Amino acid sequence: MPGASAGERDSHPKTSGRSEPLPLITGRDVPPAGQPPRPARPRRFATDMATLEKEVEVEPYRGPGPGGQRKNRKETAVRLTHPPSGITVVAAERRSQAQNRQVAFQRLIEKLDRLNRPRKRRIPTGPSATAIRRARESKERVSRKKRLRQRPGASEDTD
Repeated sequence: MPGASAGERDSHPKTSGRSEPLPLITGRDVPPAGQPPRPARPRRFATDMATLEKEVEVEPYRGPGPGGQRKNRKETAVRLTHPPSGITVVAAERRSQAQNRQVAFQRLIEKLDRLNRPRKRRIPTGPSATAIRRARESKERVSRKKRLRQRPGASEDTD
């Protein structure tokens, strides 16, 4: 912008014309003031075919590998992208696009089922033998250092 000061000028073409700064992205979702925080619960994704067919982006493409003229002409491989979860699945091993599409949907359902499963709680265990040994060595180093601070000739037993 001609005539604008250095602070008013946008230096990058992607930011020019933006009136507000981008929102600050943090690692957690913070509720409005005065409301209790929501429990962190993973989002559940639908795994039925009717819903998935509406949500998924289906992209046929030419499959990789040998196959010659027929494979170079036909788009039999299928890539499914599930935008709500960000999962992408590919199936290219069958000769038919319809079969590859079914295989891709099965793979997507398996992955979504895995995402929907609740995470197992970690079973707390005691410290390992190595951790115990390191702690003991650390204590011994400190005690040696303290013993060196004592006056020379001072006896251990002072009765």
